[in-house]
Amino acid sequence: MPKPKKITVELPNMTHSVELSPSLALTLQLMIFWSDRGGISTFQLLEAGVLSVRDSVCLLRKAGAIINTDLKDVENAFSLSSHKGVAHYTYKGWV
Repeated sequence: MPKPKKITVELPNMTHSVELSPSLALTLQLMIFWSDRGGISTFQLLEAGVLSVRDSVCLLRKAGAIINTDLKDVENAFSLSSHKGVAHYTYKGWV
């Protein structure tokens, strides 16, 4: 099986970019987009196609990303139930 190609992600407020696998690039791009909007939740990342949010965040941190995690309560779209302590991720920068 051929190795997946790398995708270059331009980092905000920085002069360089990073090359990541497609799944990590998607995760990072979503975090950058939502970083000034209160962060992106685990549910939003799953809906966007990120298969393993926890593993993706871990790999991004190992690669040098500074990511804050906050736990927030979230109601579903129909307000029938709420989920307590859902992780919200905010991109802060790169080491």
